[in-house]
Amino acid sequence: MLQTGKTCTEQPFLNWTQLKLAQRVAEAEAVVAARANQLFQDGDGNGEESEALNDALCALRALRSASKFNTSHQVGNDGEMNVA
Repeated sequence: MLQTGKTCTEQPFLNWTQLKLAQRVAEAEAVVAARANQLFQDGDGNGEESEALNDALCALRALRSASKFNTSHQVGNDGEMNVA
């Protein structure tokens, strides 16, 4: 049977994991953006790398957005979604 509630021991771990995810996403965004800026300033016409960097930034933004959604919406023991 699927349990939707969080036990007292699960919640702190989930909060820590979500915080680490947010930190890692921010770090990755900074690295990708720095490389994109370097390509732009160097005038490098490497379209494939620029496109890959743009795709990576889009994916990281989607991950950040999904993570924020998951932390602000919780399902209670009655199965109802509660917005924090």
